[in-house]
Amino acid sequence: MFKRYLLRKLSRYVRLYFEKHPDVILVAVTGSVGKASAKHAIATVVSHSYRVAMHDLSPPRSRIDTLLQILGIHYPGDKKSYAAWFKILRAAKKRTIEPSDAEVIIQEFSPYSSGSMEWFRGVVRPNICVVTSIQSDHLKAFGSIEKLASEILSLANNSRYSIINRDDTEGRFASFITTASFTTYGTLQAAEYAFEPRSYSFDSGTTGEFATPQLPTGWSVTLPAVGETSLHPLVAALTVGITLGMQPQLLTESIRRVQPLPGRMQVLKGARGSWLIDNTSRSTAATALASLQTLYNLEAPSKVVVIGDIDNGNGVREQELQSIGSQCNPNELAWVVTVGKMASQHAAPQARLRGNQVKEFYNALDAGAFIRSLLEPGGVVLVESTESDGYVEEVVKLLLHSSSDHTRLIRQSPADLMAKTQYFNAISSTK
Repeated sequence: MFKRYLLRKLSRYVRLYFEKHPDVILVAVTGSVGKASAKHAIATVVSHSYRVAMHDLSPPRSRIDTLLQILGIHYPGDKKSYAAWFKILRAAKKRTIEPSDAEVIIQEFSPYSSGSMEWFRGVVRPNICVVTSIQSDHLKAFGSIEKLASEILSLANNSRYSIINRDDTEGRFASFITTASFTTYGTLQAAEYAFEPRSYSFDSGTTGEFATPQLPTGWSVTLPAVGETSLHPLVAALTVGITLGMQPQLLTESIRRVQPLPGRMQVLKGARGSWLIDNTSRSTAATALASLQTLYNLEAPSKVVVIGDIDNGNGVREQELQSIGSQCNPNELAWVVTVGKMASQHAAPQARLRGNQVKEFYNALDAGAFIRSLLEPGGVVLVESTESDGYVEEVVKLLLHSSSDHTRLIRQSPADLMAKTQYFNAISSTK
């Protein structure tokens, strides 16, 4: 009952906010995967021309959370406290009265349940909607990818203009689009806003040509990322920037300042002149397979892949880990290293069947020590995992060239480090 009251009040305040501040631009970001990286890239680029508000990079957990993030209000620490909630409602009402401190609000809309996007139709109409992908993640809540696609694209249909990732959205889902006000982006030439990679450097990123309807011949730009999956958020940011009137020269300068998020295909310098690709935050089967393809496309004297657990909302982790193992190519990989029980049971056997050299570990520290002995100048190590209890990011830490890069990894707060120490001590005591 109280939840319904909160939804009604907060919805009213969000509607009132945009009525009182009609010049504020709402950029909605939705999709199966890639939302956090897209938000981060768009915010970095657009902030060079506009005052930008983005609550944080964590996904909203509910409709209430989404409404609070739009208004720039933190979820209460004690969600059961009536006093805390009434304080939030007062803050929300105040937001509608005060002058806005932002010209652009960037907000994630997560497809966490059926009907969630349609519900927002009565609350907001985004100026721009970015659809990052439609993939098999989140299927547990929807039952089929078609229902998921319909849910995600309903937000695009409710927006004044939509920008859809053509590379990661199957063409058959176009039947769910009912608006004519949309465009596409990606690394395929079929996209209207298309980035065509030409060359890659670990130091600077991927250089290529970015062609747009406004400039069909394109212009040369360097995107600070490696691999198709990592390029998509940057291409989305460029497309949003152009849509908001930013000029190519400014976009070229601003895109260089986008830093990869920790654990999301982040390139780091490794020991002995090697290179590390850190993908240890919320890796899914789809992103892991794309990352493997990126690794295969790189020229390097040796390539090693580390497979930990993966993020999955479908209840089929075993099959997906098997799929990842089966895609490990012995002609490309010197070693396949698994960390944790799940990866050992399901990814390792499939990788062996392909003819790979496979080494299994249950402890990330032991895995890191083994891989460090394999490092060589120019060699590349891809580390794939999600934020599970195995702490696979500690493999990356052991392989780094400089300890100053420790802070660029996920889960490095004092509380996290204490939890890891207890975890690894407990493992050691059971040996």
